[in-house]
Amino acid sequence: MIFRSDETRSRTPGPDITALVDVVFLLIIFFLTTSTLAERTRAKIELPGQRGEDAQVTGRPALVINVTQDGEYIVADEQVSEERLFVMARRSIRQAGGPHAVDLLIRADENAPLWSVNRLATGLMELEVTSWRLATRVPQPGEVPGSGVGR
Repeated sequence: MIFRSDETRSRTPGPDITALVDVVFLLIIFFLTTSTLAERTRAKIELPGQRGEDAQVTGRPALVINVTQDGEYIVADEQVSEERLFVMARRSIRQAGGPHAVDLLIRADENAPLWSVNRLATGLMELEVTSWRLATRVPQPGEVPGSGVGR
């Protein structure tokens, strides 16, 4: 018994999607990794509600310094002493090409003691850093801007 169709079937294989699956997996791994790194720079703190200016941010800051409500410094999800913090700042300044070229972002908790932010600012001035950014959040409607700062 021979089974044959009168129609001739095309024996051309469909497109090979193996490479496409590999690319999709690589993209998933890339986005998971970068989102994890972005979260490491942001400690869980409540930023002060101030409008601020709509500055165009170019690239990633050289150093993100978080100041908790207890006045502790956190960099890259790790609590650091004031001395170590300034060692890290010196390294960032050196890598950026000088104190005027470094991009620093300070994220101070709304309830952080002002002495910790002042000591940080004084230390950066001693390192000749003349410009750094202070992160804020846009206040909600009806909220008094800066109502919790420096309690």
